[in-house]
Amino acid sequence: MTAATTEQLLELTGNMLEHARAGEWAAITELDCQRRSLLEGLFSEPNDMPDSVRTELERLQAMDREIMTLAAGARERLQSDLNGLHTGRKMQRAYASNR
Repeated sequence: MTAATTEQLLELTGNMLEHARAGEWAAITELDCQRRSLLEGLFSEPNDMPDSVRTELERLQAMDREIMTLAAGARERLQSDLNGLHTGRKMQRAYASNR
């Protein structure tokens, strides 16, 4: 693994985190595809990782955990919004049928 690959992974993951914080989920999908390609290349070659690479991978993991937490929160908010819409529609139908 080269230092350039590590920097690319960190940059992509950092960009993903920024988009997650902004709620821009569509942008994350494209960045994640790019990042997966780099990660697949990283783990397809057997090599001993220096401590500096391990440290960078730990940073990636920490950013991933935050992205996942933000995504879970967004998913819960969307589910709540959808439930509210369904409830509203049911109430409208009930009102209309009782007129």
